[in-house]
Amino acid sequence: MRGTILPNNDINLFLTEEEFTSLLIMEIGQVGGKRKIVFRSLECRLQNGDGSDSGKQLNLQRETFECLGDGIKVEHKGGAYLVRFNSHAEEYLYERKSFGTRYGGGEKIDIHIQG
Repeated sequence: MRGTILPNNDINLFLTEEEFTSLLIMEIGQVGGKRKIVFRSLECRLQNGDGSDSGKQLNLQRETFECLGDGIKVEHKGGAYLVRFNSHAEEYLYERKSFGTRYGGGEKIDIHIQG
């Protein structure tokens, strides 16, 4: 997975089909000190539009949550982004190979699956 972040904090993520499929696999992990079944995640360093390192990193993970919106949640703390998507967004990504949402103060994140 690779990602770029633009000066206005819009983010573009690019995954292969294999990477996307790997996000749908569940495994036993630690959550809050307890063993739970969780989905795998992918992590990447975000690059600036010119290809240089932005110093920010992003973690992408499939989760189970109810949402009346588009099924993508973005949390931003300092130089780290946590992006979670549910089954609704998963279906759109699988069918369209591209899907996104607005987060924060109007910033946009787009996720693209490349064949």
